[in-house]
Amino acid sequence: MPIDNNKNDSLNLGKVNLKKRRSIHQQKPDSELVQIFWAAPLEAFFGQETIAPVTNKSIKTLECNRWRGVGIPYRKVGGRVLYRKRDVVTWLESHVLVSSTSEYNKEVHHD
Repeated sequence: MPIDNNKNDSLNLGKVNLKKRRSIHQQKPDSELVQIFWAAPLEAFFGQETIAPVTNKSIKTLECNRWRGVGIPYRKVGGRVLYRKRDVVTWLESHVLVSSTSEYNKEVHHD
């Protein structure tokens, strides 16, 4: 009996689309992710989907920073990247707080 590849492909595509649709509907708005982050204890762990809006960085930037070995410390658990809230807060606090670009240049370059 011949196999109808088109039928199998459409079934597989249906499963993929269903997964994509599920993940789209399960996403929370950035503002809600930020609220959840700040309400959590310091020892809580979060995925990059939460850390990106908290740090005002894109997921791609977080990925590149991990690849380059810079940025926020992270852990890999079962193939999933997790950031501890304490590490994120420490990283955020380590950055210079300035009110203008010229002030930033003075702080960074010690002019």
